[in-house]
Amino acid sequence: MDVKDHNEAKSICGTPEYLAPEIIMKLGYGKPVDWWTLGSIIYEMLVGIPPFYTSNRQELFERIKFAAPKYPPHLSKRAKDLLENLLKKDPAKRLGTTGDSQVIKNNPWFEGVNWKALYHKQYEAPFIPRINNEFDLSNFDPEFTEIAINSMSLKSDRMNDM
Repeated sequence: MDVKDHNEAKSICGTPEYLAPEIIMKLGYGKPVDWWTLGSIIYEMLVGIPPFYTSNRQELFERIKFAAPKYPPHLSKRAKDLLENLLKKDPAKRLGTTGDSQVIKNNPWFEGVNWKALYHKQYEAPFIPRINNEFDLSNFDPEFTEIAINSMSLKSDRMNDM
């Protein structure tokens, strides 16, 4: 895939924390934005917050465009390598831009994943929550279930703890 031939979309849409730099800068973009978002989601799953998170929207966009993500010491070298390559600012250099998903699947961080079994949902879930009824909130931290509906996001507090 030649990125230059596929940079047709120009609209800004998506969750701000996961937007790729080329979307924020209103450049044409294509599939590489999906690989950026994958990197953002994996980062958040491993670290607890999105890679460039701040509660200030303008600062968030500046970080996405120009800052490097901070990698906590608990991340493995393989995880850091995957994230660094998915979160490249230049979409032409981003992992997955050439070779598509197979290049990402071949990354050492995914070693041992049986992609066929995953596709056929043959993996057993590592945790299956008990649900007592359709309104059961016992699997959610009270920090979230007891929060006032109109309150501010707690993510900014978590970022300060990092």
